[in-house]
Amino acid sequence: MADTGTTAPSARGSPGPSWLCRLWRQVIDLSRVLWVCRLSVLSVVFGAILLGAADQAQDLFFESKGDIWETIVYWALFFVLVFLFWAVPVHYMARAILYFEHWLTACPHGTDAGARENLFNDAKERFAGKVRAVPRALGMAVFPVAAIGPFMALRGQLPSDDAYTQTQLWILIAICLACIPVFHLYARKRRPLIAYFARLFSNVPVARSALPSKGHDSERSPAFIPLRTDAPDRGNRLGLLRRGFAIPIIVLFAVVLTGWIYPLDLAEQLPRALFIPFVLTVPFYFLWLLVYLSHRFCAPITAVTLTLLALLWPQLERLNSPAFRTIHDVREIVRPEPAARLTFDQALSKWKQENGDCLFAREQLFPIELTRLTCPPPIILAIAGGASRSGFYGATVIGEMLDRAYRDLDGKNDPVTQIFAISGVSGGSFAAATFAAAIAASNEMKNGTLSQASNRPVPCTTDAPLWFGSRRTDHSQREGPWRDCLQKLTSGDYLTPVFVGISLRDISSRGWWHDRGALLEKAWERHFTNITNSDAFARPYLSFAPKVGDAAWTPLLFLNGTSVH
Repeated sequence: MADTGTTAPSARGSPGPSWLCRLWRQVIDLSRVLWVCRLSVLSVVFGAILLGAADQAQDLFFESKGDIWETIVYWALFFVLVFLFWAVPVHYMARAILYFEHWLTACPHGTDAGARENLFNDAKERFAGKVRAVPRALGMAVFPVAAIGPFMALRGQLPSDDAYTQTQLWILIAICLACIPVFHLYARKRRPLIAYFARLFSNVPVARSALPSKGHDSERSPAFIPLRTDAPDRGNRLGLLRRGFAIPIIVLFAVVLTGWIYPLDLAEQLPRALFIPFVLTVPFYFLWLLVYLSHRFCAPITAVTLTLLALLWPQLERLNSPAFRTIHDVREIVRPEPAARLTFDQALSKWKQENGDCLFAREQLFPIELTRLTCPPPIILAIAGGASRSGFYGATVIGEMLDRAYRDLDGKNDPVTQIFAISGVSGGSFAAATFAAAIAASNEMKNGTLSQASNRPVPCTTDAPLWFGSRRTDHSQREGPWRDCLQKLTSGDYLTPVFVGISLRDISSRGWWHDRGALLEKAWERHFTNITNSDAFARPYLSFAPKVGDAAWTPLLFLNGTSVH
């Protein structure tokens, strides 16, 4: 027999593929499954980036209440929200997409029935394990991702002697890791759990619809999705998806609706860390609806929708309509008459008049009265940027300066009149505006907590919940009335309203609503009013400027922002 260069197959059959080929096929299959449930993957990945790279997100895990039980309740609620409104949606978004068979064969509507049956049977054996394991793994991955936040906070600028905060962060990390097997148990036993609670609350329509159909065994989990559209238990399987996802869907829609109508109220009810699960779920859920419909009807609904938006949105932007204005534009306040601004010379003359009708050294020309005072050194403050940290630090410095001046001057002079101007950038501008509003509120008060050796009342009437000094029950240990007051006024929750704006309102750059910048401004105003019972911060900034007919001097404000191109 001539040698043809080939080897005849043995009686036992040809050898199977090598282990490397089998491994590569598993990688390809896993990549395919992950691509189908890509929005669940993106939710987990985005959470890892947010908690691992954003200092503001990591700082949320430092929070502790004055009472230990309040702290326990707060963080227990955090883990409940992470479980129900991040891990569960991630799991079910992946399961619902993988439920439809069209991702396996590129929509084989015209394929011969026998060939399609063979194709589906092959896919059933090939992907069964991954279709079950991948959604569970993504749901469990939420909790080690959540642990990134407190872990990175431990590596941050934490004082080495702060044992209480270190212990809290380690406990949060341990609970995150302990939730992994808990979620795995839930994923395996969710059907009997859902059926149990549905029977327990059978009077509620949503719960009643979650009851399994007659003759359906909810205790058993199928090895794979029904691959035939006429499968007898397809309706039961859809019911399993509906009842497993119904309550999170309802709550997510309620959160979105509340965030659109009452964003600041939502920020107060779900403050800081409690809003993280919704930031990582809501945007991806609306995209998931498009992907879900695309798989459900085997049509490029996602691509068509995004293409139409890309084509139509520029046309809508050309409409000069208030309904489609740019939400990031600076809002203008219409005043009945324009505010009269002082010139620099007028401001300098008024400042000298309020400081004893003084003269500067270069103005002391003979003959002058020896009893006439020279001007005290004018104080000009410059506060650099740095977000809320700069605002808090700048307010602390101003408050400490006032308290020391009132203590040292023994009531002979008001140090506020010695401040000629304050210039701030970004967070420093917030400190300057807060100080100006506090002085305006103080001028309007008839009584209040008096500074030492001063007749100027401190406008703060209550403690701020997030101010660290509120934990001091002994008021004698507090620093000074003005330092404490200005710290309270810059210790509000200004992060959650921004999260609400980014995740719910700023998805579109045009509309009739306000963006996150306006929400931040409203949060400043609300917090100032809660602490002082005054609306001074809600007034136009020009109302803080000194005027010719004013009885008291008010420092000039130079408010600057940062612009990155």
